[in-house]
Amino acid sequence: MEKTMADSELQIKSGSGDNMGQVTLAPLGEGLGDGLSMLETLLQGTDPALDIRQAQTLADALDGGSGPVLVVTMMPDRMLAQALAGGALPSQAVADWQTWADGQLALLRRARSRVLLLNEQALLTTPGVLTQALNQRLGCGFTDLPEPRPVPEDPQAPLHEILARHLLTSSPRLRAMAEELDASIVGSDMAVAADADRLDQAFAAAQSVPPSKPQPDLQPAEDTDALAASCQQLRNAVIELQHQLTDETVARDLLQADCDAMEIRIATLQEQAKLREAALGEEVLRLGREADDLREKTTSLRGGSDDRLRMLELELAAADETRRTQAGLVDAQQKDIDAQNNRLVALQGELDQARSELDHIHRSKSWAIAGAIRSIRYGFRK
Repeated sequence: MEKTMADSELQIKSGSGDNMGQVTLAPLGEGLGDGLSMLETLLQGTDPALDIRQAQTLADALDGGSGPVLVVTMMPDRMLAQALAGGALPSQAVADWQTWADGQLALLRRARSRVLLLNEQALLTTPGVLTQALNQRLGCGFTDLPEPRPVPEDPQAPLHEILARHLLTSSPRLRAMAEELDASIVGSDMAVAADADRLDQAFAAAQSVPPSKPQPDLQPAEDTDALAASCQQLRNAVIELQHQLTDETVARDLLQADCDAMEIRIATLQEQAKLREAALGEEVLRLGREADDLREKTTSLRGGSDDRLRMLELELAAADETRRTQAGLVDAQQKDIDAQNNRLVALQGELDQARSELDHIHRSKSWAIAGAIRSIRYGFRK
């Protein structure tokens, strides 16, 4: 197993020279050598054959070419339970898992179309359930399926997994990261033994341990009443977690259905865009041909009408000269008219002034006296 994990750039040729292309295998976590070995055995029985490459990490797999990448991983709660089983404190285990998951999710989001996550437990126990997803991604069939392998399990694993699930739902960020990983793993919905039965086995195993051995986080075996109460509390916690898991599974299925519908819609829109692009291309070609025809006709018409164009230009120049001459005459006449108008205005002013003076004389007393004298003179003359 260690040799399989260490050979990061090992090339394993499967079949003859007509291979479909290179497929890279990689683990997402630690202690996944058995899963990688089972996946390699499964892919060696494909038709047509594949060129299989192994990488030590997901980052190495993504940097080594552009082909599909098959990643063996555990479910998020099992990853965290594994750290707890190793003796890590819950707070430290959660902090380490969050840092690790942040980096791995960043890689997965960047290359979502290339990566296919496979559940190691499903791969080892029921490899046939993953062949449909592999067939859709790789486009190959499977002639032979490897024999399932038993997965040894620590009797205390249910306790660590229940604690891990509780820790992963302790904050929205941890829950979102766990759900994103869980939704991306093929085979994550495989049936598992009921937590209550597994808890019974875990407590039975704990009670069978001699008193001289340490039993962390468990009460002494002789305190059966307290142990039964703890077991009942854990049973209630398990039932609550199972309800939460059921609700989250339904929500995840609905989200997956929405994602599938969205992918179908995107594919349809892409196909429509391609059809529109093809139609627009044909229309552009047609318009280009029509423009070329018009350009040729314009060139031929322009060559036959050059003489006519020159004659029209001469006539236009003569008409412009005539227009400029007439415009000069009009300007001169306008100036004469303006001068006469100004003269008339001046004469009208003088006339108005003379009338005003005459009217003033007629209204004066001297004119009235002189009028009487004129009347007497006129009478004497008669």
